[in-house]
Amino acid sequence: KEFIKDKGLNCKFIIAEQPYGAPVTERAIPTAIWKADTSVTKHFLRKWLKSPGLDDEALDIRNILDWEYYLERLGNTIRKIITIPAALQCVPNPVPRVSHPSWLTDKVNKREDRLKQRDITSLFKAASKTKEAHATLDIEDIGRAGSPGGTKRALVHRAKRVQPKSRPVESETKKVSLMSNNMSKENFGDWLKQRKTQWRASRSQGNRAVTNDTDKRQRTNVSVEGFVREAAENRRQSNWHVLEIREMTGYDGNGSASGEFILWAMLEDSSLQKVNLSIMRTVFLSARSELTTDSTDFADFKRVERTLPEGHIPSILYQISMPEHVYRRKNWLASLKPVNDAEYLEDVVEKLYESRTPLKLKALTELGSVIRLKSDSIGKAYALSDFERLEKPSEVEYLGRSLSYKRLFLYVHISPRTKTGIVALYVINGGSGSFSPKDGTGVMKNNDLTRPADMGQGSVDVGGTCHIWIVKPTTRNSQRNLSAKQCENVFSQLVHTIQMSAGEDSDYTCIAGSSNINVSGLNFVKSEEAALTGANEVINRSRNGAVLFVNASCSMGNLRRNVPISTSLPIIEMPFPPGRAHDPSSSPLPALNWEQTGVRLFLEAYLYLVVV
Repeated sequence: KEFIKDKGLNCKFIIAEQPYGAPVTERAIPTAIWKADTSVTKHFLRKWLKSPGLDDEALDIRNILDWEYYLERLGNTIRKIITIPAALQCVPNPVPRVSHPSWLTDKVNKREDRLKQRDITSLFKAASKTKEAHATLDIEDIGRAGSPGGTKRALVHRAKRVQPKSRPVESETKKVSLMSNNMSKENFGDWLKQRKTQWRASRSQGNRAVTNDTDKRQRTNVSVEGFVREAAENRRQSNWHVLEIREMTGYDGNGSASGEFILWAMLEDSSLQKVNLSIMRTVFLSARSELTTDSTDFADFKRVERTLPEGHIPSILYQISMPEHVYRRKNWLASLKPVNDAEYLEDVVEKLYESRTPLKLKALTELGSVIRLKSDSIGKAYALSDFERLEKPSEVEYLGRSLSYKRLFLYVHISPRTKTGIVALYVINGGSGSFSPKDGTGVMKNNDLTRPADMGQGSVDVGGTCHIWIVKPTTRNSQRNLSAKQCENVFSQLVHTIQMSAGEDSDYTCIAGSSNINVSGLNFVKSEEAALTGANEVINRSRNGAVLFVNASCSMGNLRRNVPISTSLPIIEMPFPPGRAHDPSSSPLPALNWEQTGVRLFLEAYLYLVVV
C-alpha cells in the first residue's frame, strides 16, 4: 500500500474501446500502465477491458484506443473553432470532412434558399427622425426629389429594338431629306419621285423585318418539336431492358383490380424509363355451338384454334379479351348469346381456360427481358401490344457491360420469433461495366460483372459505403457491443479468406484484395419499422438513377409500406445466398453476441449479389 505524498497529482489516461457499451468514465485507462512490467500490464488491461483472452498484439495502445471517441472530440473542436464561425460568416465549409450539425445545416439551407420568400418588413426602413420628415406634405409632392422626406424617383431605362437598315436606304433618305428642304413648284415632280422611292424602300425593309421574326419563331417551334420527336424516336429505336413489372395495387399484392402495371426499363443510354402498362384479361371459352355478343366491353371476340390441356378437342373455341375490371364483375358471361335462339347459354358453354392466370405472368412470358417499342406514341401509357419481344437479339446482352448505373442493396434479416436482426443498406457506385481496379489502370478489356469467370484475378474493387441498423427490442445505451470498425474488419477478413481459399474456377477470384468498406452509419434501434425508416432516408438521398436490389425476410408489401421511397425506384427482389445460415425462417441468429454474425451474413449476401 503506497500513498502519494507529493504536492500535486498528474495522471494521464486514454479512453479505451472496451468494454463495449460502458460509460466513458469506466473506459479510462492510465497511460502509466504501459510503463510497468509485461505481466502487470497484461493482468490489469485484461481486468479493466473485461476481456481475458487478449494476447500481446491486442494489448498495443493503438488497438485499445477508442478512435471513434477521439474523432468525435476532434470533430467537435474543429466545429467550434473553424466550421461554425465560417458558416455564420457565410463562408463555405473549409473542412468538408467535418459536417455541420443539423441545426446549423438547417440555418444555412434557409439562408441560401433561392426560393425563400422575402419578409415584407425587409422592403421598408426606419423613417428619418428630423423635423422635415414629419412636415405635412401634399399628395402631389410625395416622391419628388426636392420634397422633404421624399425619395428620389427611380429612373426606368427603356431599350428600343433597332432595326438594321441597308446603306442604300440611308443614302436615299439623306438625299430626300436634303431635297425636301428646297422643295418648290419647279422641283415638285422630282421631289415626289424621290419620296415614293423612300416609301417603297421603307415598306420593303419592314416586310423583311416581319419575315425574319416569323422565321425565328418557326425555327423555335421546330426546335422544340424536334426535341420531342427526337426523344420519341430514341425510345422507339432503343432496346428496353426490363427491370421490373409492378402491379398498381395496394400493399397486399393480391392482384390488380384494373389491369394496370408499372413497367421499369433501362434504355441503351443507361436512362431509366417508367411507363404505365395496361394488360387485358384474355380467356378462352369452349362452346358446343356458335356464340355471339353485342357488348362493347370486349376488346376482342373471335374464333380461334388452340391445343387445349388434357387433349380436349372443343367444337368451337373463342378468344375473348376484356379489361380486368370488366372480368372481375363476373357478369360478362351474360353478354354472350347463342346464335340459335332455341339454345340456352348454360348448355352451350363447356369450359373456360386461363381465367386464373396472373396478368403479371402473362406480361413476363410475352415480353421477356429485352423488348422494343412498336408504337410511335410518346406518352406514358402503353398496352402490351405496343411492345415486341426480341426473340434472337444479335448484339444485345441483358444489362451488359455497356450499361452503367448506380445500385442500392437493401438487406433485411429479422428473426420472426425474437424480432431481432439487422437491416443494412449498401450504396454500390457503378454498374456492370464501370468497375475498375484501384491501381488506376482503367477499365479492363473483360471487366464485365455479368461474366465474372472471364475477368482477371483481383480485377474488381467491391468497396463502397454501407449503413447498418441493429434491431434489438430491448436496446439500451449500455448494450451496444458492436462498432463500425469491427464491421469493417469483418469485411476485410471475408476478402482475405476469399483470396486465400477461392480456387481458380471460383467467381469470387475477381474480387480485389484491396477492397474496403466504409461504415458511415451504425445505429441501434428497437424495431424493424424504425430501421426501415432510417433506410428510407438514406435511399432518398441516393435514389437518382439508381436500381434497388432487395434481400428481405419481410414481405414486399411490408417493405413498401415502411420504405415509401421504394415506389419511386425499380426494385429487383433477390434470393438469399445458398445455405441454411442465410435463411431467416429456418436458421435464427445466435442467442448471444449475434451482432457480428448478422453483419457477416449481410456482407456475404452483398458479395454474392455483386459477383454471382
